[in-house]
Amino acid sequence: VSPISSLNYNIQLMMGNFVFALTVLVGIVVIGLIMSKGAVSSNDVFLYTTNLAVFTLVAFSISYLIVLLVKSSNAFSAVTQIISLGLSFISGACVPPVLLGEGVLKAASFTPSYWYIKANETIGALTSYQYSDLVPIFQYILIELAFAAALIAIALVISKNRSYENA
Repeated sequence: VSPISSLNYNIQLMMGNFVFALTVLVGIVVIGLIMSKGAVSSNDVFLYTTNLAVFTLVAFSISYLIVLLVKSSNAFSAVTQIISLGLSFISGACVPPVLLGEGVLKAASFTPSYWYIKANETIGALTSYQYSDLVPIFQYILIELAFAAALIAIALVISKNRSYENA
């Protein structure tokens, strides 16, 4: 058994998480298509699937960051519950955004789940597929991508710093 480099370890960890996330994404899309039985237009399916795929990247990046920060399995479980429930409640996944106060919504706008839900609500309200109608959706999706990229960058910096500390 030989030691592996920090880069190799991080790539293996990210690929394992990515394969799991992709498997869950495909499962959700297939189940959604089966349950909808053609009630959703193909344009909506594409938009919802794109939004879900990007949010899966966000979830992947959050999980990768948590794996790097938390060492205990008990603490890992607690942290993931707090983060997932916290993001769900503040962003409007559990409580409709119209019932949340303006201050809560301002705070929620600093979370990726807020933009995921905003994109889904906008997709659901579409009446036409003109470019001007789709621009806000793609802006929300780009914001989600920015969150994913930032979280992965933070995780890589933390991982690199830890490899220097352990060397």
